Amino acid sequence: MIFTSLLKSMNAEWIKLPYFRKINGRKIHNFKCLKCGKIFKNHKYAPDHLLICRAKPRSQSEITNFIQIEENEEEDQNQDFSEFQRNLIVLFIGSNMSISQIGKSYFKNFLLSVGVEKEKIPSPYILRKNITDFSKKVYDDTYSILKNKIVSLIVDGTTSWSNTYYEISVFTPGIIKHIKLVKIAIASADCLKKTILFYIDKLGDMNISVVGICTDNGPNLKAACDKISSDFINGKCKIPLIRTSCTAHTAQLLLKDLYFSSSIFHQISDQTRQLVKWLRKSKIKKYYQKIKMNCPPMYSVIRWNSLYFCLQFVTENYDKIMSVIENFQNKKDDSNIELIPLIKYRETTRALKYIHDFTCAVETNYSTIGDAFKQINILKNNLKTSIPSITGIPEILNTQIDYRFSNTYDIKLAELAYILTDDGKKWLNKKKAKNDEIITKISKFSDITEEESKFIQDFDDDIKSIYGKLSQLCIFMKLDEYNAVEAFKKYLLDEEPMYDDPLDYWKNHMGANYIKNAAVIPCKDICQIAIRLLVLPSSEALCERVFSQLKYIHNSRRNSLKPDIIDSIMNIRFEMKMNGDDLSYGSDDDDDYDDNF
Repeated sequence: MIFTSLLKSMNAEWIKLPYFRKINGRKIHNFKCLKCGKIFKNHKYAPDHLLICRAKPRSQSEITNFIQIEENEEEDQNQDFSEFQRNLIVLFIGSNMSISQIGKSYFKNFLLSVGVEKEKIPSPYILRKNITDFSKKVYDDTYSILKNKIVSLIVDGTTSWSNTYYEISVFTPGIIKHIKLVKIAIASADCLKKTILFYIDKLGDMNISVVGICTDNGPNLKAACDKISSDFINGKCKIPLIRTSCTAHTAQLLLKDLYFSSSIFHQISDQTRQLVKWLRKSKIKKYYQKIKMNCPPMYSVIRWNSLYFCLQFVTENYDKIMSVIENFQNKKDDSNIELIPLIKYRETTRALKYIHDFTCAVETNYSTIGDAFKQINILKNNLKTSIPSITGIPEILNTQIDYRFSNTYDIKLAELAYILTDDGKKWLNKKKAKNDEIITKISKFSDITEEESKFIQDFDDDIKSIYGKLSQLCIFMKLDEYNAVEAFKKYLLDEEPMYDDPLDYWKNHMGANYIKNAAVIPCKDICQIAIRLLVLPSSEALCERVFSQLKYIHNSRRNSLKPDIIDSIMNIRFEMKMNGDDLSYGSDDDDDYDDNF
């Protein structure tokens, strides 16, 4: 714990005052800072004060100044657990029970009634320790599975009960693992940089190579990653960390763009939110049974695809909603609710369904940025099928995709990653064949359509941008640009079938060479790039799923849980969920992200 560690290192600067007050039978002492004289009524405010006290400059610049790292993290972890102990841990965590319940007489009586010996029933303190120790064993298994793997980090932050937490997960194709839920005191770019580097080093010590990172577009995380990249370029860091943005977040920004660029979508969105809110009034809900209509879904600005679900409900229940309005509006309710024409609802719903399908595809656990690029093309093609339209929404979306995914998201990085797979190479070669066909048509002085002319121009620009991205990566990673480009060209022309796992293909070609004009061209440079791109996840939805569980672990009834036990519970729940266990979430088991966990 940061408080304990700081208190030990600065014990000459703090004193626990002898007078105290009692709260719920507990003695609560005041604490005084001997440097500035400030008195606190509760020790929980001490850590933040120690970090900002101006009476004496902070002497520690290590990561422990900023993040919560448990004491005794390196204690002996070789404890063996009996079947009863393991099942008890799984029971408490799987059902989301408070640890204090083990000390209640009714729970003890139940255990005694089913034959558990009294001396085997642990106290709340022992159960908490067992959970922490069990979590350490889970971590041992995690590190064992990840050993000698090349991975990317997934990092995102959230706030829970005035505390800031950052989830650090690991991704490599076919494997996702929770690494740490870290409590951050100061979520600055410098602090996050140190946090990321700390866990990169920790994983590196266990022969786990971190080569990439996926985050949202938060300025502090972006700045932290930029600082790491800058340190590498300047020789201060040995890690050429490739950052990618969350594809799912970018899709939601696309809808935000649509909201401000399309007056019709603006109107439909606002009207739908107002309508759904009105339909969820308790006095109106009573009427639903009569017309056999379900309650509409709740709109939430922080939930992906929330607006789509609301629009879908309105479209499917349009006539019934009209009946509700006729029965309640102006008679029993003074709200001004109107329905726009059904055809506009249908068209908007269809367009948002494509966004919904895209988001669901890229937020799956094992989706890579190469998979994301494929889904972007599917999204664009689906929107084209909706043209011409009445609202113009599909057309606007299609034109905005290129802009949003070029500015917020590095689509050329994703495209290169896709081409470095067998499926992607076939896709590019198919486009090249079409391009060559049109050029042949031109050489025979045949007329070409405007669409064909645009295809040639787009293909030429695309090829240039792909090689430009490859050259950019070579410069950043300090690789031989000529060798990488030539080996990439050879790969595109090579008809050798790729393995089922493209990552294995590039690993096995690391030591390969080929001859061009009597010169030996090594493949290691393009292989290094390929391996890094193929382990980049398409989204940080995994972190979102962890945060959706956090609200059930760290809630109003358990808001005093310490970071170490929160992380231990989260770690065990994560593995239980990945193993297919049906976990309890409490009374509001309605989270969007859990379906794909």
